[in-house]
Amino acid sequence: MRCGSFPRARLGPERARQLCEGCLRALIDSARARLRWSYGLLVLVALPGPIIGAVAVQRMQAGVIQSFDHLTPAEVFLIACAESTVAAYSVWAMYWGVPRAWRWWQGLFDRLGQSRVSEWIGQRVFQQTIPALLFFYVPLVFGAVYGLCGGALIEYLRCRRLATISLLTLEEIDSPTAR
Repeated sequence: MRCGSFPRARLGPERARQLCEGCLRALIDSARARLRWSYGLLVLVALPGPIIGAVAVQRMQAGVIQSFDHLTPAEVFLIACAESTVAAYSVWAMYWGVPRAWRWWQGLFDRLGQSRVSEWIGQRVFQQTIPALLFFYVPLVFGAVYGLCGGALIEYLRCRRLATISLLTLEEIDSPTAR
């Protein structure tokens, strides 16, 4: 494996031995950054739920909002928190699912060959917009479905496993007894 080209998925000890120390560090740093971003997205999307729920309960008790008369303040707060949790998971799942689907989609087009793809998109002058939109729409939808149906957890765990490789592992990989 040449320096600078490293696998994005499934980096086990046998593949880690093939990477130079700089590439492995870059891969670990990238994984850690992706994990930090995913945590930030979760907090950013989940945090407003309880705040909105608390404001809704306060306004409900003050009599400003009457559309929730059939619900108790605790139910209003719990509904806001549940909606926030679902939204946070949806965003988190797309964060992990869409890049995976996009890599699959790009690989599919690479296997077809770039000339065929450009011919297919350029064949119909009148209908060029539809294939171009599908080019971006399909991986977005597949990524969302993949992420929401559990793929996000798989991608997260892979990234987390990669991020936990320590410098001791780097030393073990470089040692002659490890080979």
